[in-house]
Amino acid sequence: MDQIGLKALGQVGYRIDFGGTVLFIDPYLSDFVSRHLDCSLVRLLPVEIQPNTVTDADWICITHAHADHCDPDTLVPMSLASPGAQFLCSGYVATILEDLGIAPGRIEVPEEHSWVRLGRELQVSAVPAAHPRITRDSGNRPICLGFVFDFCGRRLFHAGDTSPQEELLALLRRYGGFEAAFLPVNEDSFFLRRRGIIGNMTVREAFDFAVEIGAKRLIPTHWDMFAGNGVPLEEIRLVYQQSPHPFSLEIYPTRL
Repeated sequence: MDQIGLKALGQVGYRIDFGGTVLFIDPYLSDFVSRHLDCSLVRLLPVEIQPNTVTDADWICITHAHADHCDPDTLVPMSLASPGAQFLCSGYVATILEDLGIAPGRIEVPEEHSWVRLGRELQVSAVPAAHPRITRDSGNRPICLGFVFDFCGRRLFHAGDTSPQEELLALLRRYGGFEAAFLPVNEDSFFLRRRGIIGNMTVREAFDFAVEIGAKRLIPTHWDMFAGNGVPLEEIRLVYQQSPHPFSLEIYPTRL
């Protein structure tokens, strides 16, 4: 009953089956970015799931508004194929979803650090994400989110896109450790910012981040989708092998 099934979707996206409650996080299942925003950002991974075939989604969680996380060409057909699915997101993203034609009654904006029940044994708590710093809307709600999931007492953290920040680390330490942390490793740089691309943590920063929040497993994200905004898998593994770490490094796990 407490088994957790995972399917990596590329970038930071995952399909997660929490004992029968099916949840998607930031699914990017199109080539919207290269067609509409930056022709150099061609996806390296095939689309393994067509969004109009997703009929079993219970929840679709969106961390922030960037198109590789909040993709109209994915979310609209998914919302039609899974008419019972609810969306969990920031207030800022909620306005985008409504503009796409998703009914307000299907959209939930969680209170920061409050638990929201998603299933019989599943709840989620939203935390701010620093992308590249923590920003808030006029109602003092974070614009970018990460999600802490608690399933049968097992806690997972999905960071979305974030950089290390003391405020965020302090907030996450209050949760008492995590069985697994999904952390972005595509780093930030002057040259990325010059192209209008906001990076995240370096591989080493993500490893230190995992240690600080007490993660037993680190699942790297945001490294595999775009050649111009990613990290070779060999680099991630090499940094891990260079020194001991108190967590296991897991690439595309299928079960927790």
